[in-house]
Amino acid sequence: MTNLISPLISALGALTSTALLVYAVRDHSSEESVLWIVGAAVLFLVNGYVLVRDVWRLRSGSTD
Repeated sequence: MTNLISPLISALGALTSTALLVYAVRDHSSEESVLWIVGAAVLFLVNGYVLVRDVWRLRSGSTD
């Protein structure tokens, strides 16, 4: 059961970071700081990496 929880949390994090990135891009259109986009992009990339890692571990059957 624990093996399934980690990918689900990672997927939720990826969804949240995607929403934040979309919000940051829309906010930048109204002359807000570019740091929002940079921060959201970094968060998106990190969450994408974690999601891929968790799915890879789930598929390989690793229990680390």
